[in-house]
Amino acid sequence: MRVGVAAAAVAVTGGLGLAIPGDAASAGETSPLDIPNLSPPVAVFGLPAWDGRIDGGRSEFGIATAVGNHYVLAGNGHEELLLDGESWRLNLFYRHRFREAWTVSVGVPWYRHSGGFLDDAADAWHGFANLPDGNRNLRGEDELKYLYRVGGQRRYLFEEASHGIGDARIGLSRTFGAEGGFTLKAALKVPTGDRSALTGSGAADLAFSLLRRHPRMIGGAPGGIYWGAGAVRVGESKVFSLQTVDWVVFGVLGIGWQPLQRIGFKFQLDAHSNYFSSALNELGASALQASAGGWWKSDSGRTLTFAFSEDLIVRSAPDFGIHIGLGWTF
Repeated sequence: MRVGVAAAAVAVTGGLGLAIPGDAASAGETSPLDIPNLSPPVAVFGLPAWDGRIDGGRSEFGIATAVGNHYVLAGNGHEELLLDGESWRLNLFYRHRFREAWTVSVGVPWYRHSGGFLDDAADAWHGFANLPDGNRNLRGEDELKYLYRVGGQRRYLFEEASHGIGDARIGLSRTFGAEGGFTLKAALKVPTGDRSALTGSGAADLAFSLLRRHPRMIGGAPGGIYWGAGAVRVGESKVFSLQTVDWVVFGVLGIGWQPLQRIGFKFQLDAHSNYFSSALNELGASALQASAGGWWKSDSGRTLTFAFSEDLIVRSAPDFGIHIGLGWTF
């Protein structure tokens, strides 16, 4: 059942797409947010971003930042895992559309791992929303320590702040179908990061994905839903001294709505299956994140996006995340 979350998301969204009537909206409402899972063992692999259509031009350049706050304390008598810290990803990306239906993309991330500053904010959010906090009070505020032990023997320890360039991503996608409603993408992650600094996995990954957009008018305003599914062929890596699986499946399900001329809102679910062979759910089970946010678009082709994320499967992703992006089309 580790791949069941992604499959369920696809099935539910497909049903929703048939249920929402109306006229087609623009592409922006049905372009997924780029929401990475910044959990330290997983972030270095990096699922490919979903390619929405480029509105208002042939090229898009952007910068996106994401901050994830972690606290995981888990054990099963044989394996023990501690994740206490914060990860920050800054991603530069460029996309160019050619021959109308084809798009080439490149993204270069930069990572920083530290004790961070969001522990208090995460505690306040969990208290306000009455969400589980995973026994965060057992450790001090804003500390950094990633520890993995097997049979009492330490396999991995990371407790000094680090930063650096991550693994670059190159993609090629093609839209097809009525109104360009489908996007098929192939993406290659190349090992330009540093595994010892947790900025890269040390191996290349190859991914394939399919995104389906259903633009519709909702309540008289542009909107729609979108869903997607894909798979990653994971390169051989030993992050956290763990054995990776060969294939990871992933999916997205979201809805967008633009009730104002320049402002819109989105709600999105992101899921993926396990990257590691482990009896700990925090390492060997599927992940599911929920994100709520929106965007503001100017006349000059600039788009500002923002979102907050939370792990719906507890400890499968950061407890609390903030995402901000700025893009230009020309």
